[in-house]
Amino acid sequence: MRNIIVAVIGVIGLFLFASAAMAPADLVQTVDAHYGAVNAIDLTDDGAMLYSGGKDGRIKLWDVNTLELVQTVPACQVAVNDLVISPDTTFMATAGDDGFVKVWDAMTLELLIALPAHEGGAKTLAIHPEGYYIYSGGDDGWIRCYNVEDGYTLEWEAYAHYNGVNDLILTQNGDYLFSGGVDGMVKVYDALMGSLESEIKAYDGAEVLCLQLNNLEACLYTGGTSGEIRVWDASTGSLVRKMRAHAGNVNYITFLPDDSLAVSGGEDGKIKLWNHDGEKAGEMQAHVLAVRDFLIADDLDMMFTGGADYKVRVWDTNF
Repeated sequence: MRNIIVAVIGVIGLFLFASAAMAPADLVQTVDAHYGAVNAIDLTDDGAMLYSGGKDGRIKLWDVNTLELVQTVPACQVAVNDLVISPDTTFMATAGDDGFVKVWDAMTLELLIALPAHEGGAKTLAIHPEGYYIYSGGDDGWIRCYNVEDGYTLEWEAYAHYNGVNDLILTQNGDYLFSGGVDGMVKVYDALMGSLESEIKAYDGAEVLCLQLNNLEACLYTGGTSGEIRVWDASTGSLVRKMRAHAGNVNYITFLPDDSLAVSGGEDGKIKLWNHDGEKAGEMQAHVLAVRDFLIADDLDMMFTGGADYKVRVWDTNF
């Protein structure tokens, strides 16, 4: 009996070792970053500084090499839902549950302007590739576009989604803006004029939580509260495939620079890799609670994850 138990333990040990060996990334460091969920993270282009925003209303600046805290700023008295750095790293924008979009000096974290953008929470942000415009989406269902060079004046606005906007992304040239909403719709706008160009009914009875175009911009991936990732032809809006991805919400999707794999993070705390056929190519348990945001450094050596467990984690990637 003792030999059987030892044998079983050995098999389990080999299985765990094999699973660990196949993990998409290896944990390097964990930081207790916020007094609440880490809702958003972003990295400077040179990879030297990491920004995080939390449910505790704080934004924090971290040295990537040491992961030591450089600076903390109380951004609002409620949650910071999103943050994004301008392409030239001169400013950072944050979206808060207080309805404000705030613009900060990216190096000093000095507040430059606070824009009363939404009634209800400001949920998501995007910045034009040239840094000309800031786009925000909120719980009020509106998308608003602010002209950076004209003193952050309102350029255009559009009522997009019943019950709220969850995510915004831009095409690489900045011509089109995609929005995903609580109503299960994806809408495409002319990013400069604000006119509605097309729309997709992405989910019935589920919210669109996240959007991502692959690097060739041929495919649009959507993640929903249903736990499904759905893949769409970006030019026609036709459904290509469905993947049952996570137990609970699909919170974020991105692609490797060579478009070889899609990477998703979910409410189950897992990071998963997907090939072009929608087959799972790897997975790991990144956080005990939900993965709220993550990013992969351009050189593919490092991945950063932010979780509902208040932690930021740094990983060496194996892909």
